[in-house]
Amino acid sequence: MFISVLTLALAVAMPLPDDMIKIATFDNGDDTTWNWHEVNDPVMGGLSTATFKVDEVNKVGVFNGTCRVVPSLKAPGFCNAETENILKKAKDISTYFHDTLLIHARSNIAYDGFKISLAANTLNPQFASYKANFQIAPSTDFTTIAIPFNKFSNDWSPFTGNCDTIDPTGKAHKCCNTTYPEVCLKSENLKDITQIGIWAEGAAGAFHLEVAWIAGGTASSLAALKKDFPSVCSGPVQAPLKFNMSTIPSDMPGPPDETLGDAICCDPNNAAYAEPAGTFSTVKLFSQLSSTGLNTFYDSVCGIPLFEAPKGRNFSDWQSETQEHGWPSFRDEELIKENVIINKTTSEVKSKCGTHLGTWFQDTVGDRYCIDLVCISGSQKIF
Repeated sequence: MFISVLTLALAVAMPLPDDMIKIATFDNGDDTTWNWHEVNDPVMGGLSTATFKVDEVNKVGVFNGTCRVVPSLKAPGFCNAETENILKKAKDISTYFHDTLLIHARSNIAYDGFKISLAANTLNPQFASYKANFQIAPSTDFTTIAIPFNKFSNDWSPFTGNCDTIDPTGKAHKCCNTTYPEVCLKSENLKDITQIGIWAEGAAGAFHLEVAWIAGGTASSLAALKKDFPSVCSGPVQAPLKFNMSTIPSDMPGPPDETLGDAICCDPNNAAYAEPAGTFSTVKLFSQLSSTGLNTFYDSVCGIPLFEAPKGRNFSDWQSETQEHGWPSFRDEELIKENVIINKTTSEVKSKCGTHLGTWFQDTVGDRYCIDLVCISGSQKIF
């Protein structure tokens, strides 16, 4: 317990890089300290319960509770910790519009339903806010989560909190992308944030989250927070990654704040390592994919497309080959050649952004690319 508290104190006290602006802290700072209150699913017999308390000693906000299924909806409800300062505005972070929101936090429980919301220029800050999902692997140590601002949408479902679902009423929601730019967070919104919300929503289960601070920042500011390990990547690993890969903890040798994506895709000290065999099965990858169409995989750092599968074979054959070898397995036809670099001397496969992807092999069929799923679980970059 003493070691845990010491780690916490050091993590919170660590100075911020210059290219970062905090908008929420728990250290009684005049511009960044808010009053918080907690709201549970109050309608239709919601059963979720939670508390949000400020730990004055360690200067963190502690969000703790259980998200439960609403019997009348037969779906999980929500718990929401939100600020309640009338007329207060957060610091202007619009200069980071093309970058990320950073959350310095830790969780000791695996939970898939964390979200954060930012409300601006609205009279209904709770439900007319911009919201994005984030994932955090269980750990006793604090980590910094980076959420690109282009992941926030104001067209999210009140049933799930997600932007990619269809309500029981039949209404389909829209995520921020080039097809639906009207739902995206705007630069002017980052000048006028009047409420911040932290949610446990759309996933049943217990949760525990300790938040040290929330900030607007850049890829370089995130890198500055992780000076204890090197990186070959062009920026931070996206968060959350697709396929629930951000929930898989790292078992690599290295500093405690290094995620699996950091360790495998970016840290050259781990060049000889791969993610655990069968990780794709742990996250049930193939059940999350289209069995009849083409599936595109994006760089987990820079968001460029890397592989499209299956091509030249059917879904079942692709899945069987992956299961045989233990990692996602691709062939030449499935490679987006202009975005991938193959070193046939070392057998390393990497993206043109510098992200390590996996290993090149030759077998009786031809070239095969054995790829770490954590490095191809990104979302397409739209800026």
